[in-house]
Amino acid sequence: MKMILRGAKVGVIVGIIVSIINSYIFAEGVYYPMSPYSTSGAYFYAHVSETTTFIIALIVWALIGIVSIFAGQIFLKEDWSIFKMTATHFITMFIFFLPLSILGGWYPLKLGAILSFIIIFTIIYIIIWTTLLTINILRIKKINNELNHS
Repeated sequence: MKMILRGAKVGVIVGIIVSIINSYIFAEGVYYPMSPYSTSGAYFYAHVSETTTFIIALIVWALIGIVSIFAGQIFLKEDWSIFKMTATHFITMFIFFLPLSILGGWYPLKLGAILSFIIIFTIIYIIIWTTLLTINILRIKKINNELNHS
């Protein structure tokens, strides 16, 4: 339960920050938790209140955070290779993140937007994965140095 709450909290915080930045850049001072030009955003803004749209966005952001926390558990499998962990994590994140990002109004349900999502998702994934791998390699080197000097 703790992991679910932590994931939801992180997802909501990140979602709010991203939506504020996007609103500031693209909405000329109007706050939109979802892009009104996305498939989901256009639907929600036309059919439900702004408050309900915001609640839906909060739920989507929380789900993204929860999925991220649970998918991170894949990297704790000590009997898996780094490739197997990374491939499984990437596929898991992609499978959940694509529909959630469309539902959350980040991307419209159009082929060009989905291709854009795939490219952006892959680039961000590679950057994050490489950064975390580098940090862990440095930690291991530090631990090994401390063990060698004791």
